[in-house]
Amino acid sequence: PCGVCDACRRILQKNHPDVKVLGKSEGKATIGVAEMRLFREDMFLSATESDKKIYLIEDADDMTPQAQNALLKVLEEPPSDVHILLLAETTAGILPTVRSRTQLVRTQRLSEKRIAAWITGTHADAARLQKTEPERFSSLLRFADGRIGQAIGLLDAHALEKRENERKSIFDLLAALSGQATFDALYTAVMALPTKRDELCDALEILLLALRDMILSSSEDDVRPLFFASAKDAREAARGLSDMRLFSLCDTVLGALEDAKKNVMISTLLSDMAAKIKRP
Repeated sequence: PCGVCDACRRILQKNHPDVKVLGKSEGKATIGVAEMRLFREDMFLSATESDKKIYLIEDADDMTPQAQNALLKVLEEPPSDVHILLLAETTAGILPTVRSRTQLVRTQRLSEKRIAAWITGTHADAARLQKTEPERFSSLLRFADGRIGQAIGLLDAHALEKRENERKSIFDLLAALSGQATFDALYTAVMALPTKRDELCDALEILLLALRDMILSSSEDDVRPLFFASAKDAREAARGLSDMRLFSLCDTVLGALEDAKKNVMISTLLSDMAAKIKRP
């Protein structure tokens, strides 16, 4: 794609009549069956401008089992002009019946250099940010985590500031995990995490990236951090934490993330998480 023609621009803006996108609604951690049924109905309408119709399902691994079952029929017998793409971080949340009716295509995260080259060449705001605020532009690339779509979303100043605040809250929590803080400080740091479900899920996923960096950096020299600016910073954050403790923290955060996606009450989820990560 050129990224600059009328069709490309409308697709990027999610405003093309023959390219439809379904993702999680604001405040929700899953894609439900009602949204899927409406999305499915549109697939049987004729294309407006193109020979083909493209349907993108973002965060497909966060579809509820009911939503996935609602998609099954059209996956078995899709209209001849329809192509359906399920975008997912992992196939673990995809039902075997859905996986058996799709073709798996694995993709790799892009380097910061490649994302920078593409986004500054196609978005004037990105080129301007790179020149006028290089530090914020570097933060944008780091927060994008190898994903162009994430980088585009972070061009919005509010979104980037929000991600920077999330990053600060993660640093505060990691400092409390070091073993030097009291349980009250640890509880306060946990309860400072976002209270909106989708934002909390994002924050917990970022926390998992930080723990990943800490684990790998403590045992390997050549590590490309995904959260920290350098492997040295990750090792410094992990100082005083054993591998067993770090793996236990990962299990706790993964459990909290699963609970968040199951619509467990946020206050209960965070209180339980604080209790579980308390150092014995």
